[in-house]
Amino acid sequence: MSVCATCQQHGITVYAEHACPGRRPLAPGDVIHGFAYGAFGRDHYDCVRIEAVGPDWIVARNAREHWNGPSFASGRQRLELCQQARDKWDHEEEPCPFEDDHPPLTTWTARP
Repeated sequence: MSVCATCQQHGITVYAEHACPGRRPLAPGDVIHGFAYGAFGRDHYDCVRIEAVGPDWIVARNAREHWNGPSFASGRQRLELCQQARDKWDHEEEPCPFEDDHPPLTTWTARP
C-alpha cells in the first residue's frame, strides 16, 4: 500500500486521487489569491494569474489593473507560499476578481 509523501494518507497511488495541499505544481492560468502570505513582497495585495513558470520562479499579473506591473516570486519558500494561497485562500468579504473570468485570450500550452 502506498502513502502520500506530503500528508501521509494511505492508499494513494497518484496525486489526483486526493486534494493533498501543496502537491500540484504551479502552472500558467492558476490564480494566486490576495496577499499570498507575503510571497510577492509586503506591498502586494491583489489576486494575480500566473503567466509564466520556470524551474524555481513564476511571473503573475492582474491583467485588469493596467497600472500594476507583473509580480515575481522565486525560490522554494516563496513558491510554497504561492501554492498555499492558490489552494487555501478564502475571500472573506468580496469575491475573487478572477472567479467570473472569461475564457483565456491565448492558446499557450506547456511543451515537454
